[in-house]
Amino acid sequence: IIGKPKHDPSENKLFISEGLFFTCVTTEIWQFQIGGYKILEKYLRERKGRTLSLEEIQTIERIIHSISASTSVAAEIDEIWNKAFPSLTE
Repeated sequence: IIGKPKHDPSENKLFISEGLFFTCVTTEIWQFQIGGYKILEKYLRERKGRTLSLEEIQTIERIIHSISASTSVAAEIDEIWNKAFPSLTE
């Protein structure tokens, strides 16, 4: 059953209830926002008090991987942009 989501940055874990957690959730992934909402936190809060189905668990895993990939690509884009247009980044 989903409780209050809690992120443990020292272990990169996202706890969804006592003893139940997802691994490989960095602070960057946990803090990732769209439209002012933390994606993972919003998803879990909307399901608070419910037991997750296997499909919902897989969705959370896909969200985690998607955010990780997105932040990685964004960093690469920033690096390329800064090299191509150094005068715009000063």
